[in-house]
Amino acid sequence: MRVGIALSFLDFRNDIRRVIVEILREHEVVLFFPRDQAEAMRSLVPDGAEVRLIDEQTSSLRLRLWKRFFHFFGHIPRSVGNYYLMERFLILQGAMSFRRRLSLLSFDLAMHFPKWLSYDKYINGLSYKAATPIDDIDRFVLLTRIVDDAFLSRLLREGRDVRVYVYSWDHPCKHRQFSRRVDYLVWSQSISDDLVELQNIPREKIRSIGASQLGYLYEFLEQDGSPEPYDFPYIYLGCFAGMREMALQEVEIILRISKVVFSSRPDMRLVVRPYPMVRENTIYDPLREAANIVMDDDYLRQDFSTAEDKIQDKLSKIYHAQAFLHLGTTMGLEACFTDTPSFIIDFGYYAGAGRLSIEHGIRQYQNKKYLMDSTPTNVLRSEEDVRQMLGSLKEPAYLSVNKHMRRTFSLTSFNDFARELVD
Repeated sequence: MRVGIALSFLDFRNDIRRVIVEILREHEVVLFFPRDQAEAMRSLVPDGAEVRLIDEQTSSLRLRLWKRFFHFFGHIPRSVGNYYLMERFLILQGAMSFRRRLSLLSFDLAMHFPKWLSYDKYINGLSYKAATPIDDIDRFVLLTRIVDDAFLSRLLREGRDVRVYVYSWDHPCKHRQFSRRVDYLVWSQSISDDLVELQNIPREKIRSIGASQLGYLYEFLEQDGSPEPYDFPYIYLGCFAGMREMALQEVEIILRISKVVFSSRPDMRLVVRPYPMVRENTIYDPLREAANIVMDDDYLRQDFSTAEDKIQDKLSKIYHAQAFLHLGTTMGLEACFTDTPSFIIDFGYYAGAGRLSIEHGIRQYQNKKYLMDSTPTNVLRSEEDVRQMLGSLKEPAYLSVNKHMRRTFSLTSFNDFARELVD
């Protein structure tokens, strides 16, 4: 079978590159990239996979108006806060310019309009070139976020075999491109519930197959063990904030935590892993200057990919840590599959930041549902909570979130996942 996979951000998705390698063992693979990412991604394409450029976008006054219409009136997920933060983050990834400032103003304005236009009606109204070569593809797999609306519109109108893999546990909460006419593959039954609740997708269109992002964790836990990464006891903290405004607030909170660690456990260090998509790495300089903070940043590269040995190194650091702390990252979920207690931090925000307050990042839908509301013992709501946690790290109740997350999500190998994805 020849499988067509349409996606973006192949550099950031090491796990998908591994999945492609597994699919290639039994099938042919054609990767469909947006034209503006193709050159940057080519060097990361696994051997044996073919690359084609998506060429469907047309330009007309009617089409431009229709896109603006969806921009202002198109459905968004019921988890509005997640959607707002993600869209703003994507806008801010562009170079600073008048156009970017205009996009931010337009987006903020659009948030005040009623949302009544469905995504299916929108893509039904799109025209396309039909120039992308697809006639030899037996099955299409699209990853969220949908890389090209016109491409999906064509696939549906031509009756192609299309399925969509919901790549992350937070994608139902923060994206708007969910058609009710395709089948969805998700991490677990709970993510199926999110698609139904937040995106109004029929339950019969959804199937759970596991999470590609957790494939490395499956491999790590299959090993006999790993050496201690440091010769001192440490708390491991993973950053999550990609926007400058939130990253600055995150740094302030981490500094406050480091002072609590220093006063309560002077023998202990705070190992901090920066968020890889923060463009302005100097934001973390105050952390580098703190006496009891060790920066785990040697995995960062020019692009957003991570060497596979560095992924295993990250998991080893989680495994051997006294505790894992975060303000909302998938690493907090990964920690739950080890015996390291995982805590989400829920304090330190301040009035005046508005929608860009880190409070909204911490309390995103998936964090509240899976990590905060279900296991409140693992929510640190003050510096005093941090102090108490440091004094009782072996408290069995702190592993309640680990047990809860293992019941909610399961681990699978890359090979088994690849079969479920395409078969």
